[in-house]
Amino acid sequence: MVAAPCARRLARRSHSALLAALMVLLLQTLVVWNFSSLDSGAGERRRAGAAAGAAEQQQQQPAAPRRERRDLAAHPPAARGGPGGRAGGGGARGGGPGGARAQQPASRGALAARARDPHPSPLITLETQDGYFSHRPKEKVRTDSNNENSVPKDFENVDNSNFAPRTQKQKHQPEMAKKPPSRQKERLQRKLEAQDKGQGQSVLGKGPKEVLPPREKATGNSSQGKDLSRHSHAKKSGGGGSPETKSDQAPKCDISGKEAISALTRAKSKHCRQEIAETYCRHKLGLLMPEKVTRFCPLEGKANKNVQWDEDAVEYMPANPVRIAFVLVVHGRASRQLQRMFKAIYHKDHFYYIHVDKRSNYLHRQVLQFSSQYDNVRVTSWRMATIWGGASLLSTYLQSMRDLLEMTDWPWDFFINLSAADYPISFQNDSFHPRKSKKVKSVPGHGQTARPTFFARKFEAIVNQEIIGQLDSYLYGNYPAGTPGLRSYWENVYDEPDGIHSLSDVALTLYHSFIRLGLRRAELSLHTDGENSCRYYPMGHPASVHLYFLADRFQGFLIKHHVTNLAVSKLETLETWMMPKKVFKIASPPSDFGRLQFSEVGTDWDAKERLFRNFGGLLGPMDEPVGMQKWGKGPNVTVTVIWVDPVNVIAATYDILIESTAEFTHYKPPLNLPLRPGVWTVKILHHWVPVAETKFLVAPLTFSNKQPIKPEEALKLHNGPPRSAYMEQSFQSLNPVLSLPIDPSQVEQARKNAAFVGTALENWLDSLVGGTWTAVDICATGPTACPVMQACSQTAWSSFSPDPKSELGAVKPDGRLR
Repeated sequence: MVAAPCARRLARRSHSALLAALMVLLLQTLVVWNFSSLDSGAGERRRAGAAAGAAEQQQQQPAAPRRERRDLAAHPPAARGGPGGRAGGGGARGGGPGGARAQQPASRGALAARARDPHPSPLITLETQDGYFSHRPKEKVRTDSNNENSVPKDFENVDNSNFAPRTQKQKHQPEMAKKPPSRQKERLQRKLEAQDKGQGQSVLGKGPKEVLPPREKATGNSSQGKDLSRHSHAKKSGGGGSPETKSDQAPKCDISGKEAISALTRAKSKHCRQEIAETYCRHKLGLLMPEKVTRFCPLEGKANKNVQWDEDAVEYMPANPVRIAFVLVVHGRASRQLQRMFKAIYHKDHFYYIHVDKRSNYLHRQVLQFSSQYDNVRVTSWRMATIWGGASLLSTYLQSMRDLLEMTDWPWDFFINLSAADYPISFQNDSFHPRKSKKVKSVPGHGQTARPTFFARKFEAIVNQEIIGQLDSYLYGNYPAGTPGLRSYWENVYDEPDGIHSLSDVALTLYHSFIRLGLRRAELSLHTDGENSCRYYPMGHPASVHLYFLADRFQGFLIKHHVTNLAVSKLETLETWMMPKKVFKIASPPSDFGRLQFSEVGTDWDAKERLFRNFGGLLGPMDEPVGMQKWGKGPNVTVTVIWVDPVNVIAATYDILIESTAEFTHYKPPLNLPLRPGVWTVKILHHWVPVAETKFLVAPLTFSNKQPIKPEEALKLHNGPPRSAYMEQSFQSLNPVLSLPIDPSQVEQARKNAAFVGTALENWLDSLVGGTWTAVDICATGPTACPVMQACSQTAWSSFSPDPKSELGAVKPDGRLR
């Protein structure tokens, strides 16, 4: 009974203590909430909150000296510690009831206690410094955003990992938690000082639509901030002499341009961002380009109305002719087009520096060969893989300019960059003496005064060579009558030094078939009974392959190959011309539907140039064919397209709406692979009445991974899709409607063919190729024992035949080649 009053008094005291503890906890929660709001606000709100905290501190403490008041404003109580901080901190570090709760990062009471603690633990310091466990939502770095103004706020902390998610930083939390608390506190205080005094601001420290702070705002840097900056970057660079060490400077101007911000966002290093910022600021301050450009050649028009020309400098135009340094950046395999362009622009007084793409080894070999003939032509010793419109192309030009500046034996005056797709449209002497130059007048309704235009692009002889021939005649006059090869064009697609690894199995398979068919033609048409002087046995892989065009029409493949002459057992080299047969056929009797002009099937459809880049349509079982139709003008119509495999299985059918102005349509049906080898048919119908059809060959492969195909590989590739199901939907009900019966004997023969390898497979392949291709002619590239075999140099079609428009010879007395 005596203990009851004591117990009641103890309970009342405990109740009062509990209420007091709850009030303290509520106050702590409010403090953390306020600090979170301060952290998520702008710089002005941060400084306002700091001033408010300093005022509250002054009310509770005696007046401090002026310097102390500045420190209070610079370091809010959350960072410096304040009244009660010891008690809260002690409870967190001690073993009392609040100790366990204080170790949880998500506890707001623990956060508040740690924020007030002048000696916080490493875990809480990590939170307040880097914000890993902040309660406010994090701003995500949108690396896939299309908005050019979107910039990560913590830009200075972005590394070269392409803006990885911030959650990855938590991996380093245990390591940082092990650091001594005093160093963490010191780093935090120095960071806060740097933020408030303008030191250590990131290049892009504001939001995506805000301009960047100018350098003038950060001029009041303390020595402590400078030491921190040097220390920070020294740690990042590992003590080396990386350019990163000088990339922490704030920009000299407000960066608000959309393109500049986009470039800064995509930059992957601080050094790159610093250069972008400095270049932008120089441009904005008018320091990037000179105010006046000295004109050495008088012009009737202005090439750029934004550039002020120094008209007085015209009087001091040098008496000696201007010398141009041409930088030719080329790629691909169009060596003859490049040589024709080079021939048109060459003069002995100019200089030519040629860079060939790192991936274009054939073209590099050709350039090295013709450049050795001229003293004023050099080829870069280095090569880059350039991408149009990419930074790699800019790097190539910059390195070329550096090289030219170091060539003291080349006294050039001006620099012009060209590609193999460029061609001059003004006579060269006129081009560099503009008083005589031809002008391209401005387009009516577009204001740009007439200005001289010397080159045009893009020219591609594989698409259209006629326009290049017209320019040639306009600039230099017509070639003499009877000049060979003027309407012919050859482009290499394979060369022996490239190695067969550069060929697909489909191309290698068909090239070998072309060789066998060419030798069969030679045996039937050239040799006489009783002798073997014109009979050959193929040796090895093709030596080279060219595309052959005449009057801008594809004429087929030219295959150079090695053979053994059976009469003398000696090695010879021949070239075979294989031409595709016409496979497009109008329905008979013709339909009254007259809009369809042509239909073709292939791969690598170029919608811009409206042609298949896979010339000849070389297709194998694993290819995905595209159907193309060419239309004439007429009323809107709907046609039905039906794809039929070699054993009359309807693989796909679909309708196409042809608008009145449509010229081309193309579609790739989603067929299940592999396709059954053989001759396929694509039928086009209007109101289910046949209009036309086209055929294409799916070749069985004799090679797999550049090796003779094995039986198990042949069965897998040559038997068609499982259950002959090219699509999920079956179209078998259409076979009677289209009069396409499925013959069981054909299906059984196709199954047997799928198991062929070796000679049986080659014979099956050659029978299919012979139905869609023709061996037109064959010639010898060198000595031959066949008395009736023609020399390739004497033909009009061979890649060894004369091509004066692209051949490079001796320099003429006027210093030119053309």
